[in-house]
Amino acid sequence: MVTGRRIKERRIALGLSADRLAEMIGKNRATIYRYESDEIENFPLPIIDPLADALQTSPAYLMGWTDDPSPMVYETTPEDEPDPERERIATLFLSLTEENQKRLLDYAELLLKAQQAERDSRA
Repeated sequence: MVTGRRIKERRIALGLSADRLAEMIGKNRATIYRYESDEIENFPLPIIDPLADALQTSPAYLMGWTDDPSPMVYETTPEDEPDPERERIATLFLSLTEENQKRLLDYAELLLKAQQAERDSRA
């Protein structure tokens, strides 16, 4: 899986030891090594944001959804609330095999193209 490889690559690129990264996210070294070797079948969703922050990248990069390792910048307002549907989608996505993740992304892109074509036909 791409996640483990990217975690390790970012950690090394930043000159972080597994111990230091573990300390930064409140885990232990063994857990970091398990993340990096993809030994954890269902990657824990709550750890993705702190891990991305510690590795100075975005959750999307760690998950393989983008090849751009730049951190994402979000503009939030006090009215912003957690979105349970987005969390559910992310949890389901992370529970899929890598092959099925790719299938889901391909399907989502097809839906987006169909949606855009429908908008364009109305304009």
